[in-house]
Amino acid sequence: MTTRRTELQRALRAGFTLIEVMIVVAIIGILAALAIPQYQDYVVKSQISRALWEASAYKIPVEERLQHGVFLFPDPAGTLGYIQSSQTTTPNTFVFGADGSGAIVVLLNGDVHPAVTGTRITVGRRATGDWTCAVRGGSADFKPSFLPQGCTLDTGS
Repeated sequence: MTTRRTELQRALRAGFTLIEVMIVVAIIGILAALAIPQYQDYVVKSQISRALWEASAYKIPVEERLQHGVFLFPDPAGTLGYIQSSQTTTPNTFVFGADGSGAIVVLLNGDVHPAVTGTRITVGRRATGDWTCAVRGGSADFKPSFLPQGCTLDTGS
């Protein structure tokens, strides 16, 4: 009798009880519930930062052409080496005035998270040569926390 009882006790101690397994599953569920929204926000921020970086790469070629009196960029691919991103379905626009002020405008509407679809990033240049960044969200899911460092929220049309 004692041998059987000892074997039973040993078998019970060998594995997890159902309660322990349920507690572990609940903890994993709670961690996932916290982590997934944070990851989604990270994805959105990274897509906006990538688009800003891609647009900012054209600052130097634009500056060079502005110094030589070229203010129109009807063919950015030919004049600036522009390559369209997978995040956009429409080409970036490059609009500059005779005083050098203007902007590179990116519209995120390609392979992007739904929270940033329609988001417009404007890399602007003042006549003084200073560059700025403004982001206008394109959906109701856009949060100011998605803004890259150094960019402002564009509330205009």
